[in-house]
Amino acid sequence: MSATAPRTKRRTFYLESLLATAAAGIAGSYFLAKPGPERAGAWAGVGASALVGLPALYLKKWAIQQSLQSSLAIIGILFAIRLILLAVGLGFASRLGLNAVAFAAGFLGVYFVVQWIEIGYLTYERNRVNREGI
Repeated sequence: MSATAPRTKRRTFYLESLLATAAAGIAGSYFLAKPGPERAGAWAGVGASALVGLPALYLKKWAIQQSLQSSLAIIGILFAIRLILLAVGLGFASRLGLNAVAFAAGFLGVYFVVQWIEIGYLTYERNRVNREGI
C-alpha cells in the first residue's frame, strides 16, 4: 500500500459523503413531499444544491493550497453563487409550476449538510498542506 492510499481514501470519503447527502435528500423528498409539484420542487432543490457541492470541494482544495486569503475569497464566492442559485431556482420553480417552498427546503436541507462536509474537507486539506509544507 502506498503512502498516497490513505490520502486518496480520505478524499473519496468527502465525495462519498456528498453523494450520500444527495441520496438522502432525494429519499427524504420522495417520502416527505407530496407527489407532483411539491416533490418535483424538492428534487430540483436537492439536485441544485448537491451539484454545487462537487466543484466547491475542488475549489476549496485549490484555495487552501494558495493562501488563507484565497480560501476566504472562495468561501464568499461559493456562498454568493449558492444564494444566486437559490434565488434563480425559486423563480424557475414558481414559473414551472413547482412548489417553491419545497425547492427551498430541498436546497437548504442539503446545503447545510454539504457545508459541514466542505468545512471538514477544508480542515483536512489545510492540515495536509501544513504537514507536507506545500
